[in-house]
Amino acid sequence: MDLIMPVLVALLGTFLVGLIGYLVYMALSPVEENDYIDQLKEIVDDGSANDRKKENIVSKWNNYWGKLLGESEIERYALDDKEKAGREIIMLFVGVFFVSMLLLKNPVLPLAIVAVAWYVIVFYVRSASVKRTRAIEDQLSGLLFSVKSNLQAGDTNEKSLMGVVDSMPNPLREELTIGRNILLASGTFREALEAMSAGTSSNDLKFLCSCMIQAASSGASMTMQIDNIQKVLEERRRVSSEIDKAVKSVAPAMWLAGLVIPIMFVVSYFIDGAAQDFWFSTLLGWAGFGIVIALYVAGLIITKNQVDKVRNI
Repeated sequence: MDLIMPVLVALLGTFLVGLIGYLVYMALSPVEENDYIDQLKEIVDDGSANDRKKENIVSKWNNYWGKLLGESEIERYALDDKEKAGREIIMLFVGVFFVSMLLLKNPVLPLAIVAVAWYVIVFYVRSASVKRTRAIEDQLSGLLFSVKSNLQAGDTNEKSLMGVVDSMPNPLREELTIGRNILLASGTFREALEAMSAGTSSNDLKFLCSCMIQAASSGASMTMQIDNIQKVLEERRRVSSEIDKAVKSVAPAMWLAGLVIPIMFVVSYFIDGAAQDFWFSTLLGWAGFGIVIALYVAGLIITKNQVDKVRNI
């Protein structure tokens, strides 16, 4: 027991440091858009993107949580108030830490509770966001059909869009309401679509808005453009389905690969006397252990980023 406890404490501490470091890295690292979204932004970009100031740590934190919570179905964060989201998350984590400290009277376990709370929040919010996004994309075909019918009946672009909002189911209706409110406030068709594109988490809806902006700006036939959009979205859904199947098929192997290294380390430690003499017994052993953990966490981050890039093609 005297031999096992230091190892377990070291593993727990290292795991917590790695987990918290990974979560902080994900929160503060700049968000890289995939090529598809970059191309959509180029269509509607008016050059203002080059004038944006470099974000500081506080802005990155607020933007991370504002975007994450704003794309969920949590009504409190539906508005674009990123500072509120970042501030309330900080207050939540600090409160959890001090309450846990008072109850447990332990400096390590409160950090574990905060890390777990962070992970649970991110997992829940992202799951809700993915579910909402897929629901929106499933409803786009009905939107295109209705808008096309209104255009063929002789309505303008603005009236065609506003006329279908109430007939659409949620959550797509919520996205369309943003554009309708701008049009009712004497905004332009372009401004309405840009606001919808900026406020949605659906790549397909962003694509639809970008194409309609381009068609309206160039004077092209909106009806023909909708036909082309429908074909592209159908092809994207087919490709996306194939990618999801491919990612799910390799998910077990990824989990297994992620568990093999820690399991091998623990097993080798207990069956090899030389390993017990080296790890956690000398300064060099602790330094080597820190390097191994750093490389392991870095490998997990790189793998996750690569999978996300494939998923977001």
